[in-house]
Amino acid sequence: MATEHPDDSSRLQTGQSRDRGILRLLTSRTAGRIFVAGLLVGVIGWAIWTAARGHGSFDPMALLQLLRERATHPLAPLIVVPAFVASGIVAAPVTGMIALCALLFTPWVASLAAIAGTLATTVVNHEIGHHLGKAIEHRAPRRLLERMRALGRSADTWSLAGLRLIPVAPFAIINLLAGAAHVPLRPFLLGTLLAMGPVTILICYSVDRARAALAGEPLFDPWMLAVIIGAGIAVIGLRAWQKRSST
Repeated sequence: MATEHPDDSSRLQTGQSRDRGILRLLTSRTAGRIFVAGLLVGVIGWAIWTAARGHGSFDPMALLQLLRERATHPLAPLIVVPAFVASGIVAAPVTGMIALCALLFTPWVASLAAIAGTLATTVVNHEIGHHLGKAIEHRAPRRLLERMRALGRSADTWSLAGLRLIPVAPFAIINLLAGAAHVPLRPFLLGTLLAMGPVTILICYSVDRARAALAGEPLFDPWMLAVIIGAGIAVIGLRAWQKRSST
């Protein structure tokens, strides 16, 4: 009969302690807020430095316009995906990242880039949750973890979408829990797209109209208003359906 070597037990305890430390960092809301604040400060700082070099104005709207001009580069949206993934690793607020996209890009580019970033974050967090399953099980509320496992067994896309519409935890935490509970990735991704797609579009177009109002641009663009109304109706409809199905 094989006996457990003391070194094996020590390595196991060390690995568990490391996983718990990593999980504390990944689920820290403070770290996420610091990330978003640092990203915003970095972007604003870069804009001010660029304006100072060109002897430009330090007017906030002029700086924002400068940033939007730089963001028209064809490769600029590609930066969004790794930025979203990094934000997801430290549990940064996803709505803050989407709003930042909306300030820098045109609404449709911001929507597409933010949706791609959201899905990429979901994949990465799901994989991390899968690898840190034991550590997550020790920290997560048992009722929530059991609910995630039940959703994983059913693999119902609409129920998984409901987790985004009526979230029981922050976006990144849900991703980690889904990985730990072995929720299949494909229906989880599809549910995320169904729920976060209209939400992202609504945020991007609404933020853009607020920016346009502050910049003195024409506010009532019929197409943009139609998109905002359509996305809003989709979000309200999905939320109403989710509440009805959960009762």
